Amino acid sequence: MSDALTAVSALAGAVTGTGVDSWIRMLRPASFRGVPFHFDSIRHGHGFRRANHQYPGRNTPWSEPLGHGQRTWSITGYVIGDTYPLQRAALLRACQNQAEPGALVLPIEGSVQADCTTCDFQDERETTRYSPITLEFVEHGEQRYPTGREDTTAQLGTAAGNLGDAERTSFLTNFSVSA
Repeated sequence: MSDALTAVSALAGAVTGTGVDSWIRMLRPASFRGVPFHFDSIRHGHGFRRANHQYPGRNTPWSEPLGHGQRTWSITGYVIGDTYPLQRAALLRACQNQAEPGALVLPIEGSVQADCTTCDFQDERETTRYSPITLEFVEHGEQRYPTGREDTTAQLGTAAGNLGDAERTSFLTNFSVSA
């Protein structure tokens, strides 16, 4: 494409709102662990977990509710500008080797604690001021550790033994065969 044709195309895009600059203005802002990026599409995964039971000799199945499923987000996004390689490196660091969750901030969801499971970048010869990225996140949720429980059977046995000892002592102390 000649320089003149490129200039006319850019001018037409600016006038009609279809050029690269208007495309960038249409992107929505987001961030992960405080590292900003922009996105144009996001796929949310939400659901309710169920265990489906089918029984032999029975014509009626049963769907057991197990609670809400782990939320997921698949994002097609971009780091944009003259410093996009630095932004890309910062986003990659935010997504890699992190045992703890991070704050994923999205315009519709707000801030959610999430883990980044995929962070793919694509460099193309034609894109010089931005880098397309694919990000996938899962809801972090809560880890529930097993809790110790008191052994009430043993406590009941100990209390009964103590009561028996107290009764025996009371009996031997207060019982008399003489009148």
